[in-house]
Amino acid sequence: MGAFAPQLIFIDIYLADISGFDLAKKIKTSYPEILIAVFSSIDTPEYRAAAAACGVEYLIPKDDWGSEKILGFVASALANFENAPNTPA
Repeated sequence: MGAFAPQLIFIDIYLADISGFDLAKKIKTSYPEILIAVFSSIDTPEYRAAAAACGVEYLIPKDDWGSEKILGFVASALANFENAPNTPA
């Protein structure tokens, strides 16, 4: 991916030309190590299963996530990423 490789990408489920799940699949095909979080207004077990099948690690409900909760999530997700085995430092 070059000199800069993101560790975490946020995607909205509704994009102009592609769904967030389809974009996640494309990213994971080339960069499986990148964590993907998708914002969605739908939060059902079936939707979570569909997200996981596309390589999405985190499905974030839009309705109950403010800036403080997002910042806490980012810190936690990146800490978990850095402590995972076989993860480049």
